[in-house]
Amino acid sequence: MAVAIVSPNLTADLLVEASPGLDSPQGDVYLQALSALLQPALDQVAAAYRVASATRSTERAFRRFLVNLAEGAE
Repeated sequence: MAVAIVSPNLTADLLVEASPGLDSPQGDVYLQALSALLQPALDQVAAAYRVASATRSTERAFRRFLVNLAEGAE
């Protein structure tokens, strides 16, 4: 099994922040399932950010890409 780049605790915190109902005994099963789904995606983004941060210009471009991606999804 691969080691998580992003802390599983941070993943759970992000999910609870986005959906406070997950922070309950009834939401625990869903929190675990959603964490398993989100964790690999967060790890991929974090790894990509490390690569893109090789220079200041590529880091800025990658950040701009992520912001535009998130704004476009809303």
